[in-house]
Amino acid sequence: MTGEQVNSRWKVCWKFVSPLIILSVIIGGIVHMIRQIARGEFSYTAWDRDEVNQNREAIWISVVL
Repeated sequence: MTGEQVNSRWKVCWKFVSPLIILSVIIGGIVHMIRQIARGEFSYTAWDRDEVNQNREAIWISVVL
């Protein structure tokens, strides 16, 4: 964009370091979720009627409309 060469450190970060960090976060989340499912502790709170706060949803609906 500025016409200057990008430092080789940035190229290494963009090609290898950043994708590895992103991949490790995704895999870690999946492993954590699988462990919770195996123990029977997994609950998706967005669809858990006991956890949903009706007032909070009403506020978001009014903001969107």
